[in-house]
Amino acid sequence: MMIRFRTYFLMLLFCMMSINVTHAEPNFPELTGRVVDLPGIIDSATKQSIIGKLEAFESKSSVQIVVAVVNS
Repeated sequence: MMIRFRTYFLMLLFCMMSINVTHAEPNFPELTGRVVDLPGIIDSATKQSIIGKLEAFESKSSVQIVVAVVNS
């Protein structure tokens, strides 16, 4: 009986937690390039290096990747 109660309780808890996740709306920054750095923590040399690597990867694979740094 106790195991069944615990199972139902955990299922109910999981369902309640998933309600908030399903209604959460992602807040993505506007796409301005391959590297979007809102807090400004990436210096320009590193940013250019990342952009170069992303461009090379895109030309080889035709897959686009964007690096986004956002505030927590």
